[in-house]
Amino acid sequence: MKKLVTVLCQLLVGGTFLLSGLVKAIDPVGTALKLTEYVQHFGLGFLAELSTALAWGLALFEFALGLFIFFGQHRRLFLTLGLLLMLVFTPLTLYLALYNPVDDCGCFGDAIVLTNWQTFWKNIVLLIAIVWLIFDRKNVAGWLAKDWYAFYFYAAMFVVAALCFVGSQHLPFIDFRPYRPGVSLRQLALGEPAQGEQSAQYFVIYEKDGIRQEFLLDSIPDEDSGWEFVDTRIVEAPGNRSSDGKTHSLVLFDAADQNVTTEVLSDTGYVFLLLSPDLRTADEHDMDCIDNLYEYAMQEGHAFYCVTLNDPQAVSRWSYRTGAEYRFLYADQQEIETMIRSNPGFMLLHDGVILWKSNLSGIDVPALTSAKLSEQSYGQIRPINRKKRVFWIFAWLISPLFLYLPLQFIYKLIKNKNKKMRKKIVAGNWKMNTTLQEGVALAEGLKAALAGKKVNCDVVVCTPFISVASVVKAVEGSVIGVGAEDCSEHDKGAYTGEVAANMVASTGAKYVILGHSERRQYHGENNAILVNKLNQALANGLTPIFCVGEVKEERENGTFKQVIEGQMEALYTLSAEDFAKVIVAYEPVWAIGTGLTATSDQAQEVHAFIRASIAKKYNAEIADNTSILYGGSCKGSNAPELFAQPDIDGGLIGGAALKVDTFMPIIEAWK
Repeated sequence: MKKLVTVLCQLLVGGTFLLSGLVKAIDPVGTALKLTEYVQHFGLGFLAELSTALAWGLALFEFALGLFIFFGQHRRLFLTLGLLLMLVFTPLTLYLALYNPVDDCGCFGDAIVLTNWQTFWKNIVLLIAIVWLIFDRKNVAGWLAKDWYAFYFYAAMFVVAALCFVGSQHLPFIDFRPYRPGVSLRQLALGEPAQGEQSAQYFVIYEKDGIRQEFLLDSIPDEDSGWEFVDTRIVEAPGNRSSDGKTHSLVLFDAADQNVTTEVLSDTGYVFLLLSPDLRTADEHDMDCIDNLYEYAMQEGHAFYCVTLNDPQAVSRWSYRTGAEYRFLYADQQEIETMIRSNPGFMLLHDGVILWKSNLSGIDVPALTSAKLSEQSYGQIRPINRKKRVFWIFAWLISPLFLYLPLQFIYKLIKNKNKKMRKKIVAGNWKMNTTLQEGVALAEGLKAALAGKKVNCDVVVCTPFISVASVVKAVEGSVIGVGAEDCSEHDKGAYTGEVAANMVASTGAKYVILGHSERRQYHGENNAILVNKLNQALANGLTPIFCVGEVKEERENGTFKQVIEGQMEALYTLSAEDFAKVIVAYEPVWAIGTGLTATSDQAQEVHAFIRASIAKKYNAEIADNTSILYGGSCKGSNAPELFAQPDIDGGLIGGAALKVDTFMPIIEAWK
């Protein structure tokens, strides 16, 4: 039950932020206008010029926050961000509810209009849900794998950014406002009913003997008969109340302050409305388009008006700069901003009905002016199918979820086609064990065990120097490769007891172990020595198996990655071409011969770190092609789990390699 509540809270909080961010992105200009109301009320008018940028930022942030919470990614960070956001907005919406400085908070734009009190209680619910999620974070569901989610996140954010761009540069992709194509502006503004509909009705409520009754104006009862007046009720005409729940009263005035709303909207012909919420900030780049449309309207006998804010100085300046000869009408700025989201924009009416509206760049002026309006598409209603556009937004946001798997498959197919697959290797390190005769017998037993079997990895045995040549001969004709456990950093000379790389190669051996922890610990080998050994081995055609790893103290104090990267510096002296010939072996020193084994997750973490380090030094292709082995009490029982990790390519096996019956299960772990 507790987990179910957590998941429901997760969907509620994530879904709310997703919806809030999305509607803001669809109408960023409307969001900017609402933000302007806020900053002006709180005396932060200097931020008004940044309102569009803030609208973009708020839309993208809320949508991103919703994605992370909804899909259960980076829970601690984004739940904390959500909590901080609600701790800011909940008191703010309480203030709005108490003092009502703006009509509504605008959290869902014009798509869902909430009162300030409704918004406050909505925020209380969200705040409680987020607090619950923070305290039960472990039960927050993760719906997608991290790489899948990363792909979807960027794809979805691209869609939202595109909606912001369309809404800023053109008009909102979905128009949630009442002034849409196909709507009667005459009916909306004047409250005149459409054909077959009734006009607004006024009811008067009276009470007598505890019984209340409504009366029409023409049937009001006589108060002398005991009826007492209580209240009135108005039933709005269907056209006078828009889908946003508000009553709209567009009122147009001329320069003489005369109400000309009825005159303009009663025109049964075509009427061009050039709409500008504020001529001081209107774009003047497309003046030729406006002039051409005005000339066309005059030629065809259509009315043409510029509806703007009553600012004589701005009108005078506009007329002077543009040579405007059309008639100016004045209306409430907020109502104009509701009618059009661009500045300026156009609206075409016919018989009071909105045919279309557009920003200037969205009008093909040559096409519009080439024929009579009644003979072309511009003279017809161009309705916007909101349901269809909602569907397309939903499709654009959902489709990346289904595109990831096929795109990932194609990517891997192309990537694998163009690269060589890194080798899977199981190598045995006999260390200072076995006499010559014992070593030969062990090699022959391993050869016999592998005979006739399908082997899915390279098999290597690295023996003491005394056995190398004999073991090479013993495994001849088999899949087994042979290597030495070390070589000298010198090519030849007076170095008693040393064995040069060319001597190892002369036995027929192909591999050599370098940098083993025991050589580092007991013989003081450092990077300078190992660089020389690497160069000697590569110069003589040997494949180095280069060991890195941390001791227990370094693992426990958290410095193991720095230690390993420091050991890798010896390898990083090689050219990319030479590095590609090297095999890396990760050996946690604390797990060698101790019976302890790094968990598969611990081993994978370090292997992935080593591969990332190689990619950073060279490139991703070299990193992908480098075989990295695990060495540290690997045995038949844990080899399948270790080898199943994506960055573990085999093992460098110690004690388990000294017996055929314990070495074979590790080789066979590669299915």
